[in-house]
Amino acid sequence: MLLTRLFPLFLFSTFTLAAPAPNPKANPAPIPVPLPQESGGLLEDLPVIVDGIKELLTPDAISELKDILKSAHALLTPDFVNQTTTLINDATPLVALLSKALEGS
Repeated sequence: MLLTRLFPLFLFSTFTLAAPAPNPKANPAPIPVPLPQESGGLLEDLPVIVDGIKELLTPDAISELKDILKSAHALLTPDFVNQTTTLINDATPLVALLSKALEGS
C-alpha cells in the first residue's frame, strides 16, 4: 500500500530530473578577452613573469624539475636518439600501410 502511494512521487521526480532545460540561453554578457599589451622586452617583463610562476618555485617543485632534467639528460644520449630516429623511419611505411588498410575497412 505504501508502495502504491510512493510510486507517483518516484515517477514524477524521475521525469522532473530527466527533463532538459526548456530554452537554454547564451551568456548575456560574455567576458571580453583582454588585448595583448605592448611589451618592452623580456627583461622588462621579467618581474611580471616571475610573479606569475612564484607559486611553482617551491623547493619540492625545483627538486622534481632537477630530477626530470637529469633523467632526460641520461636518456637523450646520441645513441638513443639515433636508435629512436631509425625506429621511427622504419615504422613510417608500416603506419602508412595500416592507415590505408583501416580507411578501406
